[in-house]
Amino acid sequence: MDSLKLFQMALAQGISIAPGPIFSPTQRFRNCIRLNYGSPWNEAAEKAMETLGRIIRSF
Repeated sequence: MDSLKLFQMALAQGISIAPGPIFSPTQRFRNCIRLNYGSPWNEAAEKAMETLGRIIRSF
């Protein structure tokens, strides 16, 4: 899975993730993502994770 491509696809759906290469000066970790969430879990977060799962399955 190319996390940069996933980032673009997720962002188009209003979901922000951090693709692995932004954490590496040599653009490593293209197959990694970082998810951050700092609010109480709610229905919107649940739907966003479902959408992200559908995007990942489409790869």
